[in-house]
Amino acid sequence: MLSPQSSGSKGLAGLIAGAFRIRSQLLSGSDDSIEAMTERLGMDKGRIASLFRLSYLAPDIVRALLEGRQPIELTPTRLRRLSRTCRTTGTAPVPGLQRPRGHTLHIP
Repeated sequence: MLSPQSSGSKGLAGLIAGAFRIRSQLLSGSDDSIEAMTERLGMDKGRIASLFRLSYLAPDIVRALLEGRQPIELTPTRLRRLSRTCRTTGTAPVPGLQRPRGHTLHIP
């Protein structure tokens, strides 16, 4: 079941926006180290790594999330957990998101 523009989709949009901010900051080299970045942002390395991975979602997944076309069950917390599985498997399905042709979207 999809949730058009629910409060969950707003949380997901914020999570995606935060992920892109983290990636931009990390790649800009504005911090001397990851440790300096974690200290400045008040986040641990695991959270920064999770957000960084989310910034590399396929464009069609990002678009679907920003448009609120995600399953009701897909919360920001669940999406962050799914991003951790990418580290070991290379891809993780995003349950309930479908491409127009019926193929399940995957987190790269």
